Amino acid sequence: MSDISVRTKLTLNQDDQRWIGNGGEPIGKPRSIVLDRSGFDLVTNFPNGFIPSGVVLGKVAATGLYVPYAANVSEVQTLTFDATGGTYTLAFDGSPASASQTYLNTSGDTAVILAALESLSTINPGDVTVTRGTPAGAVTVFTVTFAGRYVGDNVPLIAITESLTGGSGTLVPATGTAGGSAASDGSETALGHLFAGVAYDRDSTGDIAAALFWSGEVDESFLPTHHGLDANAKTQLTHIAYV
Repeated sequence: MSDISVRTKLTLNQDDQRWIGNGGEPIGKPRSIVLDRSGFDLVTNFPNGFIPSGVVLGKVAATGLYVPYAANVSEVQTLTFDATGGTYTLAFDGSPASASQTYLNTSGDTAVILAALESLSTINPGDVTVTRGTPAGAVTVFTVTFAGRYVGDNVPLIAITESLTGGSGTLVPATGTAGGSAASDGSETALGHLFAGVAYDRDSTGDIAAALFWSGEVDESFLPTHHGLDANAKTQLTHIAYV
């Protein structure tokens, strides 16, 4: 049976390029590129037949085609308490536990653990968040999510020294989600922003001609919702000044 349903191939959009600073003029001439349609989530992120300008792009090494930059994943670690007593000292990335003099007991809550971590010279306020899971018997799992200067980084495991005087059990650190790049095909390197919004035909499978903004000034407040910019991309985009 033939499909006779009406399909809208394009919803007209007015591209908002206010994110381009310096009076809307790039410093370096935009480069002609080709987007790999299959690399974009057109159903969820760009469902109306239009990809707005400002999206951060990377290039797939094997094809030379551009796709959304694979933003780095922030690391998540867990601290699992299974103990009836004792004290514990935390350390991280070379900051000695003996210098921090931070001790926890098995009833420590999120505020205690957060304060312990932030007391270390290697963790500033805002670098981690701590949440507590629902206890299961004697076991309680605390989740430590890295942010701040560690957002998107693959960081060392939190180190723990135990002292079980007056109790028994363990406090075990583990990596739940390793930080770092979510891809290894080349798209983990940010090369610039989509210079001008592009329309695409939903019924087509072909690649899409576009242009790359790679040098100039960017006002982050005007970037589109799914721009993909993170701290790691900023360090890679050395020819772009973010304001």
